[in-house]
Amino acid sequence: MTLGMLALVFGGGTLVLSGLLPFIVKPLLMRLGIMDVPSDRSSHDRPILRGLGLAVLIAITVNLGAVFAFALSAAPDASAWKFLLAIGIGTLAAGLLGLGEDLRGLSVPVRSALLLIIAGASSASLLWIADQAEGPASFRWVLGLDVWALPLWGLIIIGVYGVFFISSYINVSNFMDGLNGISGFHGVIAGLAFAVAGWLTGAVWLAIAGLVLAAGFAGFLPWNLTKPGAFLGDVGSYLLGEPSRS
Repeated sequence: MTLGMLALVFGGGTLVLSGLLPFIVKPLLMRLGIMDVPSDRSSHDRPILRGLGLAVLIAITVNLGAVFAFALSAAPDASAWKFLLAIGIGTLAAGLLGLGEDLRGLSVPVRSALLLIIAGASSASLLWIADQAEGPASFRWVLGLDVWALPLWGLIIIGVYGVFFISSYINVSNFMDGLNGISGFHGVIAGLAFAVAGWLTGAVWLAIAGLVLAAGFAGFLPWNLTKPGAFLGDVGSYLLGEPSRS
């Protein structure tokens, strides 16, 4: 299949699923009473349903899984698709952590520790896969440096930076939720940027992943921007932060 066909199938599938799943997810969230009650710092003046990012999480996870399964059957020896698997697992883990926060709430130490674990595992796996990959999907070279030729202290600095950058980006995405449109459009723009970067560099996995990301949040936007409105919640904002920084 050509890149255009892959984009149509998986991007379109994500858009449709993300747009329709709220019909199932929204009544469930309402029964659970997951609402965003306004405070002095809120931009809204009435309780708004939150947690609709669960629909986006399901749509993106299902389609990333389908892309990986297709790629594995078509080119089982291509190491580039391992990037997609690592990002998909990290995305799912971050989204599930946010879902736990929406449903039951987590203490700050527990939430922070889990975020750091997810960030550390994602960063380490991407670095390891980058060392194994070849061709346009390889990111072994960063700023003209052969990353794996650096001394141990250099690798530690890169690893620590990756962990704190990932966890911080997830928190930034979480802070944005609550302003209509900002998170949804952030996901669309980030996804399209990754798609263009993948297309220009020949990294098909990145192009498809970017389109899936953009389509997932595009499907959420109508539910966010029309009355009575809905927010992503922690499940959606944690989800947004994980792939957008990758």
